[in-house]
Formats: sequence, structure tokens, C-alpha cells
Amino acid sequence: MATATCSSRSRKRKQHHTPLCTSLKKCTVNHHELVNLLCWDSNSSFGDLPIAMKQCIEMSKGFGWDQNSNVPDPSKELTSPLLVLACAFGKAGIVEGLLRYGFDASVVNEHCETALHASARYMYSKIDMWGRKLKSLNT
Repeated sequence: MATATCSSRSRKRKQHHTPLCTSLKKCTVNHHELVNLLCWDSNSSFGDLPIAMKQCIEMSKGFGWDQNSNVPDPSKELTSPLLVLACAFGKAGIVEGLLRYGFDASVVNEHCETALHASARYMYSKIDMWGRKLKSLNT
């Protein structure tokens, strides 16, 4: 399947790194534009996908990508369905928008994990982080 840059704006936009990039300063991976958009979006309104995300989804589908299949990112850790990635990154507004856009809530990644698994892992990491912060404040 061919891939393409989803928007001309993306060439001007800074390369974004994901929470899974091991070393942000040394990361040289050119992530797929859908992954970049997930990391770039900070506050999408609930239930609505940003226009750039919609355009990128449609362009990727035009190149043969199925919206419920894996995003073809060069990083193996990010080769998952877009809905699973959005949940793993804690992008609740994007998740709701993807579901309204027709993405399948029961889609699984290569480890047979659903978007719910990814959401639970994200929340666990946040709770663990908050717990460590509280513990350090109390000592």
C-alpha cells in the first residue's frame, strides 16, 4: 500500500513524537501523518474530528488503507488501529470522533487488545504517575 503525506501543511509543521518514542531528542522515526495528528491535536472538541484528521483519513483510505486496520507507521510499537492509538494516547475527543466517523469499537491490535485495553493502560499510567507525585509530596 502506498502512503502519502496527508496535508501540505504537515511539511511545514514540526515532526511530533509520541509517548512511545524512547528518546525524543534522538528519535529519527518519520511517523505516519495520522500518528502525527494524534500527537499534535491537544484539545479537539468532543465528538468532532479536526478537519486535518478527516482529510488524512480520507486520503489514506484513497491509498488503500482500511480505517479499522493498522496505521502503517514505521515504528512497530505504533502499528495498531487508529482507534487503539487514540485511546493509548488518552485522546478522548478524538476517540469519540472516530467512533462517530464509523470506526469499529471492537477492533483489535496484533496482541488481540481492544481500544478499551489501551484506555485502561493509559489511565493506569496516569494514576500511577499521580500516585508517585502524591507520595513524593508527602515525604
